[in-house]
Amino acid sequence: MARTLSEQKLLSRRAVIYGGVQLLGAGALLTRLHHLQFVRGDELSTEAEGNRIKVQLLVPPRGELRDRSGLLLAGNDMNYRLMLDRDNPTLALETFDKLARMLNWSAETVKKLRTQIHPKRPADAMQLVDHVSWDEMARIEFHLPELPGVRIEEGRWRNYPLADKASHLLGYVGRVSEKELKADSPPLLRQPDMKIGKNGVEVLLEDRLRGRPGMRHLEVNVRGRVVRELKTVPPAAGEKVNLTIDARLQQYIVERLGAESGAVVVMDIHTGELLALVSNPAFDPNEFSKGIKQNYWSALLANEKNPLLNKAIAGLYPPGSTFKMLVGMAGLKKGVINPQSRIYCPGHFYLGNHRFNCWKPEGHGAMNYRDAIAQSCDTFFYTVGRNVGMDAIADMAHEFGLGAITGLGLSGERGGIIPSPEWKRKTRGLPWNPGETINASIGQGDVIASPLQMAVMIARMANGGKKSRRVF
Repeated sequence: MARTLSEQKLLSRRAVIYGGVQLLGAGALLTRLHHLQFVRGDELSTEAEGNRIKVQLLVPPRGELRDRSGLLLAGNDMNYRLMLDRDNPTLALETFDKLARMLNWSAETVKKLRTQIHPKRPADAMQLVDHVSWDEMARIEFHLPELPGVRIEEGRWRNYPLADKASHLLGYVGRVSEKELKADSPPLLRQPDMKIGKNGVEVLLEDRLRGRPGMRHLEVNVRGRVVRELKTVPPAAGEKVNLTIDARLQQYIVERLGAESGAVVVMDIHTGELLALVSNPAFDPNEFSKGIKQNYWSALLANEKNPLLNKAIAGLYPPGSTFKMLVGMAGLKKGVINPQSRIYCPGHFYLGNHRFNCWKPEGHGAMNYRDAIAQSCDTFFYTVGRNVGMDAIADMAHEFGLGAITGLGLSGERGGIIPSPEWKRKTRGLPWNPGETINASIGQGDVIASPLQMAVMIARMANGGKKSRRVF
C-alpha cells in the first residue's frame, strides 16, 4: 500500500513537471506568434509580398530623329525578344539547356550566353534572342509549360531608313557594355533590352533620346511563371528631334559619290547649320542595331576604303590650294600686300638655291590677290608666305577654325595640324626651316585638316566670321 502511494506521488510530480513544460512551451509559442503577428507583422507581410510580386522596369521607346523637313532618319520598329529570368540560377541553367537543344544553337552561342547566367549577376531577366523568328516562336510557345522563366516579349529595334547613306552622321545604338556600367548607373541601363547611342548623333543626344522607364508589377508563382499583371506605369518616350540635315541632299551626295572613297560637308553659311555630312563608303547601322554578324563585321574591317572611318570629321588631309586664301588674308592683315599689289609669276620661285615650281610651268605673269585666287597661282602665295611668316599664317588659320576640333559634338572628330616654329620645337625638338613655310603656303607639308574644318573655314570667310554651327 505504501509503495502504491509513493508511485502515485511520483507520477503526480512528473505530471506537474510535464504540464509546466508544456505550459511554458505554449507560452513561448504564443509570445512568438504575438511578436510575428503584431510586432513584425507589417515587415513580414512586405517580405512575403516581395516573394510573389515581381517589379519589372519597362524600357522607353527611343526618341525619333528626323531631318529639317520631317523625314524620318531614325525610328523604332517592333520585334519579338526571347527572355529568361535569372532569379533562380540553377533553374535558369536547366531551362537554358533545354532551349539550346530545342533551337539548335551553336556551341559558340551556348558558351557566350551561358556565362551570363551566374549567381553574382543581378537577379533580372536576360535577353537570349533579340529577333525571334516565327518558326522559333512557334516551337517556344508549344513547349512553354516545360520552360519555367522563359517569356517572349514585344520589343523595339532602332531602324535607319537611309541605311548607310547617313550612318556616320547618325551613328547607331547597341547594348550597354560592362565598361559603360558604373556603380551609380541607373537601373534602366542594366535592363537586357536597353540600348544606348554608340556613335554620331545617337550618342551626342543620348540624354534627350533615352526617355524615362516605366514599371510593371507582376504576380508570379513559385516556378517564376507570371500569374497576372497587377499594375503598369507606362514608360515615357524620348524626345523627337529634328536635325538641320536635308535627307534628300544627303542621299543625292552619296549617289553622286558612287563607289568612290571621299567625304562631303555642306553648310548653310548664313546660319552655320549642317545640311549634309557624308563619308563614303559607310556601314549599315541597321546591322549594328540588330546585333552585328561576324561576317559583316569582317567585311567592314577588310575593306581597304575604310568604311568605319568617318572621313568627314576624322580624316585628315593636306588642304592644298584651299589654304591659299588664308595665306592671302594673313598678308592683307599684316600689310604685306593690299588688294592692288601685284606679284610676277615666271612659273617658279626661289628660296636661296632651292627652286619651288608653280603648277603652270610658263607662269601666270603679274597677279594680284584676286587673280591669284582665281588662277591658284603657287608663286604668288610662295612669295606672300615668305614675306608674312609662318606665325602669322598659323594665327590666321586658327582664327578660321583650323588646327582644333570644330565643337560640332560628334565623337571621333580630330583637330588636324597647323604647324608653326613653336609647334615644331614642342613636338619634334627641331628648329623651323624657311622652306617649310613655302610648302605650308600652298596647303602642303605638315598642314592637315578635316573636310568639316575646311567647310567651317569657308563658311566663316563667306559670312564675315560668324562661328555658329549646329546639327539640331
